[in-house]
Amino acid sequence: MGRPEQPLPYPDRPLGRLAQGLRNARVRAGLTYNQLASRAVGFSESTLKRAASGKTLPTREAVTAYAYTCDTEPGPLLDLWEEAVEERRPADPVAPRITKIRDTAALGAALHSLHVKAGNPSCREIDKRTRSSPGIIRVPRTTAHQILYRQRFPSSRTQLKALLTVLGVPATEHSSWLQAWSRANQRRRSDRHAARTRKAELQRRITRPRLHPPFDNTSSSGTAPPTAS
Repeated sequence: MGRPEQPLPYPDRPLGRLAQGLRNARVRAGLTYNQLASRAVGFSESTLKRAASGKTLPTREAVTAYAYTCDTEPGPLLDLWEEAVEERRPADPVAPRITKIRDTAALGAALHSLHVKAGNPSCREIDKRTRSSPGIIRVPRTTAHQILYRQRFPSSRTQLKALLTVLGVPATEHSSWLQAWSRANQRRRSDRHAARTRKAELQRRITRPRLHPPFDNTSSSGTAPPTAS
């Protein structure tokens, strides 16, 4: 059955109980992770190991596939998954309403919250979904990570649409998100222009030649020094 698994970091919390339930299902089925991955179509061995690690929240699809592959009813495991999702929500910053988004920080917070509500799919999984979904562009896993963890602004409306699609946002709601992106991008460009203007002005001040006043050889009393006769 391979090497023993590491102890769960938080066995009494919903994520830990979910991981233990997945581990128990695999043990009952008598499967190694390699065998599990060969039967769970679309899920790699590393993805299935992470699902039962108790460290990261797996996707709903991964939990379902894991359970069915182990001939286990997924219902109880999905209940634990819902509890784990709910537990993570209070720690997540409150996302602004889409119609209120005006800058990159607000859009980043909204996308991060959306990612959590979608079950925290891994960025590798997001990459895979965007590659296999028709009508949208691919979002590489590194790019997805930077966007969803507020390190990078989506480069285009098309890129944002791809993320919205694979995170389960209905197509009828895409318009509001894309309008929010346009507002945030306009603010971003305006801020960049203002920063460049300030930098140029500072550079001009630094390089501008300094004008010295003409030398005044009068004494402090206001009279000129005597000249040689």
